[in-house]
Amino acid sequence: MLRLTVFLVALSEELLRPFFTVFASEVRPIDAALSPTMVAGLPVAAFMATLALAQPAGPALARRFDLRWSLMLAALVGTLALTATAWATDAWTLIGLRALGGAAYGLALILVQTAIVRITPPQQRARGLAEVAAAIVAAGIVGPPFGGMIAARAGDGIGFLACALCMVGALLAALRLSLPVPEGSAAAQRGLATSGGWRGYMAVLREPRAIWVILGAALPGRLVAVTILSVVVPLYMNELQQPPAVAGRVLLLYFLCFALTASLAAHWSDLLGQRKPFIVAGGVLSVLACLSLPALGGVWGMAACCALLGFGQAMQSSPQIALTTEAFEGVDASRASATPEQALAAFRLIERGGSIVAPFVTAVAVTAFGYAGAVVAVGLLLSVSTLSLAAGLRNPRTQAAAAA
Repeated sequence: MLRLTVFLVALSEELLRPFFTVFASEVRPIDAALSPTMVAGLPVAAFMATLALAQPAGPALARRFDLRWSLMLAALVGTLALTATAWATDAWTLIGLRALGGAAYGLALILVQTAIVRITPPQQRARGLAEVAAAIVAAGIVGPPFGGMIAARAGDGIGFLACALCMVGALLAALRLSLPVPEGSAAAQRGLATSGGWRGYMAVLREPRAIWVILGAALPGRLVAVTILSVVVPLYMNELQQPPAVAGRVLLLYFLCFALTASLAAHWSDLLGQRKPFIVAGGVLSVLACLSLPALGGVWGMAACCALLGFGQAMQSSPQIALTTEAFEGVDASRASATPEQALAAFRLIERGGSIVAPFVTAVAVTAFGYAGAVVAVGLLLSVSTLSLAAGLRNPRTQAAAAA
């Protein structure tokens, strides 16, 4: 039932992926001087910003309130935001509604991941988190093709209402969940009671392994994903005069490739007890994805880009989170002021920074270099960050600091 809840929450966003950016580029803009790409990017940035800001709230709510009721509240807010979006006609209204929807979406997902971190032992954590990723990916497989078809045949407004119905389904699924409630004494022993607040999140920034993974892989990976999947694919397909259904099928390749790889990568990462090789390999594949668009061009180039990106990000998804949370697992409270749950929240908060800046970076890059050039530009940034990550995680001083 937990996976069903995640699937429906994710499906509410994946349905609108093929048509939302084009819809946003056509509403009444804030300023007539803004390019259509920038106008389309502002609601995306608002969604990603509130999604990021919702991440620290997850562990706090999980400690103080029932997880099930918190999930239901998030689903209810998401339902209202998506329903109202169907009638948005100007950029300010759209930005506000997407900001509200991002907070609901982000809160729902971080609550689920907090529950997974709480109930799974470290040696099985990558696989536990992969189950959540699998539900999101399943929504990505189903959502874009159907969302594009709904928008093409019934209009964007009906598409948003279909998204809202998915959130209603998530609310009903959450109603039947039975999630763990932490005991006060156990929480205190693990540092939940004494190291809460921003002190815990700052401790994550002082952990070398965690910060290398977050800044070297998670943040740039999110930047690339949002640039390609949320902005470039819909607008590039529209420029090629392809309908939303084609954009949906191109996006489908990302999620299919992710689904084929994520569980296998998580399994072998846990089995071998290795995280770094999977994270670095995923970064290399993602760089190749960015280079494939100008190499092939057109629909086929975009399809190859999405497929390779799916393989790459699946390789590193669960190992990234597992490495970050393991750095704070089983550490004496006197030596650390963060818990694995806070490490997860900090990871998601900083990672989403890439999502926030992606629409603006993309708008500038598209204006300067075109769609293919913009993808290459973010690919070059990713190559630099991947090389830095590989060097940082093998630095003896980093390892010594982590062991201290």
